[in-house]
Amino acid sequence: RLQRADEIEEILKKNPRDIQARLELARIKLRRRDMTGATLEARRALRLDDSNPDALVVLASIRIRQRNVDEAEKLLKRALKADRNHRDALWTMVSLLRRQRKVERTGKYLKRQMKIEPANPTVYKQLAVLAQKQKKTKRVEEYYRKAAELNLSDLRSRAALAKIYMEEKNYARACVILDERSEEHTSELQSHSFISYA
Repeated sequence: RLQRADEIEEILKKNPRDIQARLELARIKLRRRDMTGATLEARRALRLDDSNPDALVVLASIRIRQRNVDEAEKLLKRALKADRNHRDALWTMVSLLRRQRKVERTGKYLKRQMKIEPANPTVYKQLAVLAQKQKKTKRVEEYYRKAAELNLSDLRSRAALAKIYMEEKNYARACVILDERSEEHTSELQSHSFISYA
């Protein structure tokens, strides 16, 4: 059950050094667009532990909302220095760099994410999109194939694969991809296969 702000504030009255409770309160205030309140709680958490990666990610998320991308990136680097494999820090960094269209650096962090989440199809789909931007067709195919293998109901990855094969005039392989799902999904796959996801 999601806790309300007033419930968390009661917890903090009893234990003001509860970092996770303070960060949850910061997240609630961030969702409410109370940037001042969210920043205050994140900074209070950092005063208790200035290298806490969760707190650094929360403060970075606030800075992203405020469009202060330089400070956000510095905070995320600090978080990843404290915990190289911190998933939220990596995903937030990927999102930040992707918005700035920094393709090479986005790919670097996605590959780090791939090492710690090798069974997460989202990682491979995002790598496929980056490879499309770089016109690395073989990589695009490889990543979409992996995403589809990890999630058999992932119509988007299968449709993207089918589209690649159609563009290469490899209709036999495109048909195999379209036939790999049950008949109930075939028409949906066929309609998706003509859409570009680059």
